Amino acid sequence: MRISSTPGACRASWNRAVAEDGVSESAVRGSRRATLSGLGAVVFAATLSTVAGRGAPARASAAPANVHVITIEGMQFRPQALTVEAGQQVRWVNKDPFPHTATADGGAFDSREIASGGTWNYRPARAGELGYGCRLHPTMRARLIVQAPPRSRRADEPA
Repeated sequence: MRISSTPGACRASWNRAVAEDGVSESAVRGSRRATLSGLGAVVFAATLSTVAGRGAPARASAAPANVHVITIEGMQFRPQALTVEAGQQVRWVNKDPFPHTATADGGAFDSREIASGGTWNYRPARAGELGYGCRLHPTMRARLIVQAPPRSRRADEPA
């Protein structure tokens, strides 16, 4: 079969191929429309799951630049110690195939169970050092170090 670059010639080649296969053009068009519509549904679903805002816990996704991420993987919190400012968001992402918790020693926070592939967010309100661990796996331990946010200078203050 000869291939041509002009629209009319392409259409004619298409019609010949359809006729040779014994398939009606309307059936091919319907099949093509169904394929495209199915593909559109897949793309829409993937986009929706990526951009949908969800409360904690949620499925893991890329964190915005102003979110500090702690990864739970291989029965460990990574990093083992994280320093943030009060008011900044911290996100735990569970990459293990089973649930974990992020529970502060003094009760300042408790994620409850974070499912495999899930996330949990926490925004510390005050400065301090918080030891935390997993209630389900007591050997998993880490620290969250919360610093006071930098004090903003007044306009009349010297630099």
